[in-house]
Amino acid sequence: MSVWPFSMRVAPPRSAAPTFGASELPTIPVSSFGARITAGRRPRDGSGRLVPLAVGGAAVVAVVAVLLLVVSGKSKPSPQPAPTPTVVKQPLQLSVPDPTTGFDLYVTPAGISQWKLDGDSRNDRLPSRIRGISPGPHTVQIEPPPGFLSQLQQISVEAGKAPKVEIALQPIPGITGVFESTPPGATVSLIIDSKRQTVGPSPAKAPLDPRSAYQVLFEKPGYRAINRPITFSGALEEHIVVDLEKVTTQPPPPAPSPPPRPATPEPRPRRTEPSAPESASDDAGDAKPRGQGVLVLGSKPPCDIAIDGSTTGLHTPQKEIKLPVGRHRITLTNTEFGITETFTVDIKADAPEKLIKDYSDRLPN
Repeated sequence: MSVWPFSMRVAPPRSAAPTFGASELPTIPVSSFGARITAGRRPRDGSGRLVPLAVGGAAVVAVVAVLLLVVSGKSKPSPQPAPTPTVVKQPLQLSVPDPTTGFDLYVTPAGISQWKLDGDSRNDRLPSRIRGISPGPHTVQIEPPPGFLSQLQQISVEAGKAPKVEIALQPIPGITGVFESTPPGATVSLIIDSKRQTVGPSPAKAPLDPRSAYQVLFEKPGYRAINRPITFSGALEEHIVVDLEKVTTQPPPPAPSPPPRPATPEPRPRRTEPSAPESASDDAGDAKPRGQGVLVLGSKPPCDIAIDGSTTGLHTPQKEIKLPVGRHRITLTNTEFGITETFTVDIKADAPEKLIKDYSDRLPN
């Protein structure tokens, strides 16, 4: 503890103290301050007046020490908070699709319109030009037609490029055609892409490939032939069942005999009778068949129908076209595939005339 440089005057006890003036009080040196405090505990005259003086000095020293601590604490600078960084917001930039970025999608078989791009459904009829998509990897999923398997393919697109992408769907393996007829025993033939192939007597089975176009032909002596197209449903067995119709051959009705002619008198001069050829012509006219029949007409692909040079406004298939009995000229036309054919049919009153025309060989592959 350091000693402060000040002096203190202490008054002597009243019993032995002489009278002094204010300037004549005795001075206690600083160096003897502690000794005086100790000595004050033993009063010289037994009065004990030095003890309060020592206690007051110690209190003064404590107050000064507290003041020094307070002043030293205030002199320290208070910490300043760190400055908050300023965030500068950049304007949002919208990307514009590049009309030259994409791909050309070709799928076999053609004509598919149900597919997905990156999980989103699309209805672009394929083949199609796909443009305005972002560069990078993309996923194409093809929803297959009946008879084919679905396919998922990854496509990588580069900016400013549009490559050709080809996807060939695979057929469902093990598809079988089951062919039955009533009565059984009809010869079954397959027409595969316009080529005929004999299968055998019904009931019969044959493997089928949905990548080809099929027709099945049933033939049996004494029955009308039936030709049916095969449409794939997605099943492993495609059933074709037909009812054969018997051919009824009836002789034509006999021509009516001419009525008896009355006796003709002898011709007179300058008078002529009706000539025999004219009467013969009338008799021939009475012998013409009369009545109506039915024509059942079909074709692949569908065609417009003209009869005896007149447009009917009908198109195949037709289950019942009523025509007069006799021979008629039929014209089938399909302008899309360049199909035009004219042929004749004989209409009978006792049974419908059925005819199916196959132009599959004229369809584009």
